[in-house]
Order: sequence, then C-alpha cells, then structure tokens
Amino acid sequence: MTDEVIAQARERATKTPSADALREAALRAGAPVASPPVDDSARETLRRVANGEQLDPMLRHLLVDALSRENNDTQMADSSTTVSDSARAAAGWIGASLTQRAEALRDLLELADALPLRIPPTEIGFPRLRST
Repeated sequence: MTDEVIAQARERATKTPSADALREAALRAGAPVASPPVDDSARETLRRVANGEQLDPMLRHLLVDALSRENNDTQMADSSTTVSDSARAAAGWIGASLTQRAEALRDLLELADALPLRIPPTEIGFPRLRST
C-alpha cells in the first residue's frame, strides 16, 4: 500500500479514514504495505555507513540530535553532539530545492514590504511641563 493508493482510497471513501487507519487495515488484511520514505532513507543511510562512508560532521550531529529529541523531548542529546537552536531551525532547509528557497525568500520580502513604515516625529511627543 503506497501513498498513492491511500490517497485514492481516501478520495473514494464516504467517511475519510486516516492514512494510519488505512495502513493498519491493510496489514490486518495481509496486503503488502510500503514503508514510509523516511524509513527507506534511513535504511540507505545505515547501509552506506556500514560500508564505510562517512557523514559530514554537522549533518551527523544534527541527525543524532533529531533522533535523540524524537524519543525524549526533555532529555538533551550527548554533550559531544550539542547542536545550537539556529542549526536545528536551519535543519529543515537541508536539501530544500532552489525553488523552495526562492519562494520562502519571496514570502519574507513580501512580508517586509507589508510591514508599516513608521516615520519618527521631528518633535518630541510629550506634553510641556509648567512651573508654578
């Protein structure tokens, strides 16, 4: 059962089931279920590392950090793999296409253009003080 089959089943259903519910039903029925793409990527990465290939150190740190946070949000990763918050935020852009990056940049520039421009007053804006 692939993502395309799940999408077709959801379109045809009168009551839209979740993708997980469809996968569970397919497993109960004995239908072959395709693994998620992230599992395929993990298998490929493990195979390549087992064959002696090495990850870029920063990518390795980000991967270890993400996997350790996935299992326990409160427990920090090993101090030897400490990753900054900015690196974690940027991790979502690793592998993003130039088109995706260009769209995000355009959105940010449009947001900046939409912000009101505040011109500072030429005079100080507090009331005069009277002395009696």
